[in-house]
Amino acid sequence: MDSPHPKQPNNRPPQEPIQLHKKNPMSAHAYVSESLGLLELDAHLLELHAHAEATTTEDTATDDSPRPVTFTLGCSLLPVHAPHESPTIPPTPDWLPPQETLHEHLSPNETGDCLHEIFAHWVERLRNAVPPQTPLHAPSPP
Repeated sequence: MDSPHPKQPNNRPPQEPIQLHKKNPMSAHAYVSESLGLLELDAHLLELHAHAEATTTEDTATDDSPRPVTFTLGCSLLPVHAPHESPTIPPTPDWLPPQETLHEHLSPNETGDCLHEIFAHWVERLRNAVPPQTPLHAPSPP
């Protein structure tokens, strides 16, 4: 199925603006994730996912003044299995970067763009972390 968005050079549709979602009156939240591809590890077929989250706990100001924002970057290996198989996940490989947390002071209007920029660097770091002997294959189309 064709996407309504034109493809960018990296074959991804253009990124939609991220809106901060309010969990409660004192916070806001935004999340982005991407499947980076399939790899085989210890005879298990796994899908590598990257994710990033932005949260702010001081969202009561009515102006566009900077406020603290926490970015949490992570990844996961999810088993790809046939319906009759039980999912098993091998131990997390040493080459996979651990979760990271970054702290910034940003206006609400800057947070979404910053999340996209940070996430793009995180995705690149994850792709570069995969060893050459463990090739990363394109994910299956939905």
